[in-house]
Amino acid sequence: MANSTKILNQLNGISLKTVPYVIIKTIVFLFIIAVGILSSILLKILLIPFKENIFIAKNTKYIINPLSKILLFIIGVSIRINNIVPMQDTIFVSNHWGYLDSLTLMALSPSMVLSNTSIKNIFLIGKVMELMGFLFIDCTKNATIPDIIDKSTF
Repeated sequence: MANSTKILNQLNGISLKTVPYVIIKTIVFLFIIAVGILSSILLKILLIPFKENIFIAKNTKYIINPLSKILLFIIGVSIRINNIVPMQDTIFVSNHWGYLDSLTLMALSPSMVLSNTSIKNIFLIGKVMELMGFLFIDCTKNATIPDIIDKSTF
């Protein structure tokens, strides 16, 4: 009885009408991610005979960029740009603490995001990030930076 009272007190400020809305938004969000993953896998299979750079370029332009915009819309994020920023041949550096900055950068422009190799080894998350066009670098080894620059140029 005490647990149910505690839960009711926590939900006191939340309207019960918003709960189904949040559940629907979450299901749509996860569905969009699943469609993006399946689309990226299909594209990767179709582009097996070509260089990896071709897959990354097409994937970020035709799958990741539009899906990032849709995902930001679903979660209620709008982007406002104050200055004109060149979107080609540009490197954005983001030392982030959140999850929205990578998604926002991918929504602004078809772009690749660099991440640490330690994240690549996380079960499922690393594979999803790889399909999204993330490139992984070993931050402890400067020797990998020229290789990453080579992979990121089309």
